[in-house]
Formats: sequence, C-alpha cells, structure tokens
Amino acid sequence: MATPFPALHAPAPLARWWSAKSPVERRIVAAVALLAIAALAWGAVWQPITRDIALTRAANARNGAALAEARRMAEEMAGLARTPPP
Repeated sequence: MATPFPALHAPAPLARWWSAKSPVERRIVAAVALLAIAALAWGAVWQPITRDIALTRAANARNGAALAEARRMAEEMAGLARTPPP
C-alpha cells in the first residue's frame, strides 16, 4: 500500500555533511537546532499571544467601564421618562 505522503529527502550536500558528522556532533547540531526552533516559536507565537492577551484584558476593562456608564445613563433616562413634567 502506498503512503499518502512522499518520503522527504535532504538535499545531497546536506546529507553528505550530516553523514560526515560523528554521533556527538549530530546531537549537538540537533540540540542547537531545537533551541533555535524554540526561540523562533517563542518570538513568533508566544510573545504575540501574551501581548494580545494583555491588550484584550485592557480593552475588556475599558469596555466594562463604558457599559456601566451606559447602563447608568439608561437608568437615568428611564427615571426621567417616568417622572411627570412640571
């Protein structure tokens, strides 16, 4: 049965370079690559998410205050509508 995804192969120069490395060097290269990927993920994903969460919380607080003011004004208008004119 054929696999749904074709096998991925590294470019020939990269494969030769990798095969020339000792197991210890391969582990070091893999660890550095993992750290680089983690740093990129932190900068490209985690930082924007935390920044957007902070902005959303600030906007939520502002919107809550605006909603409370609008409710107060609506109650005041309803009270004025109930009172008879002088």
